[in-house]
Amino acid sequence: MFLFDSPQSKPNENSWSRKLDKFVKANQNELAALAWGLFLERGEESEEVLAIDIAETARFVYC
Repeated sequence: MFLFDSPQSKPNENSWSRKLDKFVKANQNELAALAWGLFLERGEESEEVLAIDIAETARFVYC
């Protein structure tokens, strides 16, 4: 498994993991709605993986 930060290190206020945590907490309802919409679009039986296409304008894609 690849770890970005050492588990022993204390996250500082400017670390990417702390910023991500704050973003998720601040946008919990919107992220839940996005996840549900993407789940409905993909379908329950699909084995496709969600990815982000960053060419030109970033967008969600299934592969």
